Amino acid sequence: MDVKRIINAAILPTIVLVVIGVITAIVTIALTSLLPLVGSIASIIISLASLGLSCLVLGWAGYTAVKKYQLDLVGAALTGVVAGVVSSIINAVVSLVLSLLGLVPVATSGSAELATTGAFMLLGWFLGLIIGVGISVVLGAVLGAIGGYIAQRR
Repeated sequence: MDVKRIINAAILPTIVLVVIGVITAIVTIALTSLLPLVGSIASIIISLASLGLSCLVLGWAGYTAVKKYQLDLVGAALTGVVAGVVSSIINAVVSLVLSLLGLVPVATSGSAELATTGAFMLLGWFLGLIIGVGISVVLGAVLGAIGGYIAQRR
């Protein structure tokens, strides 16, 4: 297994996944802040579209791993895992920073609910990070292998 080729194959898909994640985070946080009910519903739809697009990118990661970097199906699956996990961690940190920036107006108002809000936000972030990375491992492996399989057949 050539780790360098796997990492090289995962760089561009990781960048694409991070861009998708950052755009999704900014749009969903802005929508839910401006229009609580409608923004929440729109955020769910946008997040599902982002998930679908991310799945395509993970499949593409496996496809390019086989076609461009001459890796086997295991290498394609590992490329998907690397791209999914790294982008998941980066997107989780970006989402936390954006969420904390949303707490700045609450903090400057001297509200007593800041500590409770911050504690629940941090708990939610840690749970989301653990669950998100776990899902990224599975989706990255499966979709990377599927993309690699398609590349082998063409």
